[in-house]
This record gives sequence, C-alpha cells and structure tokens, in this order.
Amino acid sequence: MWQPTINQCLSCAEGGLHPCGIQAVLAASPDTSLRFGWNTTYQQKGEFNHTTLPGSDQTFSYLELGVGSVLTSRLFLDASLDVGLTRDTPDFQFTISFPYRF
Repeated sequence: MWQPTINQCLSCAEGGLHPCGIQAVLAASPDTSLRFGWNTTYQQKGEFNHTTLPGSDQTFSYLELGVGSVLTSRLFLDASLDVGLTRDTPDFQFTISFPYRF
C-alpha cells in the first residue's frame, strides 16, 4: 500500500537570491585601509503549499563604510558600518572583528 510522505503532500519553493554590489578599498597607510561599498540583494517570492510566503519578496540594499588596520603582527582590526537604503534593510548595522593569526 502506497502512503504519501509530508514532502509529497506539501509543496515548498524557496525564492531565489540575486546579489549585486560594488566596493572600493583605499590604502590610507601601510597598516590601514578604508572601504566603501554598495550592496543590494533581491529575494524572490517563496511559496509553501502553493501559497506565497509573506515577506519573501524583498530588496536588501545598504551602503558600507569600513576600516581595517593592523594592530600588531598577529592582530588585525576590521570594523564596518552599514547604512540601510531600503525599508527591508535595517537602518544601521555595526560590525567589528579582531582576526588573530596563530
């Protein structure tokens, strides 16, 4: 006797992502660089059981301002501020990292 599984009864289609962006890096000194960029990603509509998922048709776009600097021979500082350009993107996002070389 054939019994359907959940995957056969329900239909799920994820929306595709289409990214695009441009970035420029300026060497401010031998140890420091400045980063400027624009990034955008379009997310297509997603479906579950032949119903469009709310909030799945979005455009994420932001302006990135960043800095990278060598602190020691083993420690690097990388910081960036992203400013949202669309209503689907957070207004601001701040990221900081300290990559360490062993």
